Amino acid sequence: MNSNVADSGKRRIGRLLNIAILFMCLVIAGILIKGILSNPPEPPNLVPTARIFIEGIDWAKSEQTLLVAVRKGCAYCSQSGRFYRRLIDGLKGSADVRIVVVYPDETSHGEAYLREIGLTSIESKQETLAPLGIKLVPTLALVDRNGLVSKVWIGELSPKKESEVMAALRFKDTRPVSEWTINESELKRRIANREAIIVLDLRERGAYTNGHLDGAKNIPWDEVYTRAKNELPQNQSIVLYSNDELQADIAYSDLFRLGYTNVLVYTAAPVKSL
Repeated sequence: MNSNVADSGKRRIGRLLNIAILFMCLVIAGILIKGILSNPPEPPNLVPTARIFIEGIDWAKSEQTLLVAVRKGCAYCSQSGRFYRRLIDGLKGSADVRIVVVYPDETSHGEAYLREIGLTSIESKQETLAPLGIKLVPTLALVDRNGLVSKVWIGELSPKKESEVMAALRFKDTRPVSEWTINESELKRRIANREAIIVLDLRERGAYTNGHLDGAKNIPWDEVYTRAKNELPQNQSIVLYSNDELQADIAYSDLFRLGYTNVLVYTAAPVKSL
């Protein structure tokens, strides 16, 4: 009798221990699951050979797409605006390569920022960047028609990297921005050395009349393409000046298309004499 009671007590304790162990396992499992759900693993970085999907972006629309990721408040993004504009202009009319810009900001703010740095007339989309593997901005990625990434450039690009991007896009002129801009001291040096150089003021006639660089010739930026062949020699260096960077960049591209290969953009503030 006593033996039966003892066995029954042991079985009861065993069941209680099993229940307690099961309960603890459930508690631990719940904690682990909660941790996993609240801290999901980070997506892998965007690197060559990665495949990228962005809802609403059809990679098959072109053989290659240059994906450009920027955000408002990014100093390097703003400083690279001139380089991005050159890429956009260089790809005009191309059926093989297009540019798509993504930004994490609210749509209205993001679109306003793109206009501010001159990234207009291109495909753009608001998108959270981290799930795409984009951890830093600016980021540029070359994507094929199947969404496969072949090249990635991150952060502020050195002149060598800028040339690398343009070469990947098969540009004829792959000079980095630093090689087709000129500052005031360098322009003064060239003039002092009596180099054959033309300073071309791209502003409207009224602005030019009210004050301009000594010796500068005036052709408004939107007339350069039609007037250059008749008014500008191709055997001299041409320095473009405008208060508007975008206008200067357009004039630079127009002259390059016309066969002018020795063209520089003046980046300093206006001066009365050189």
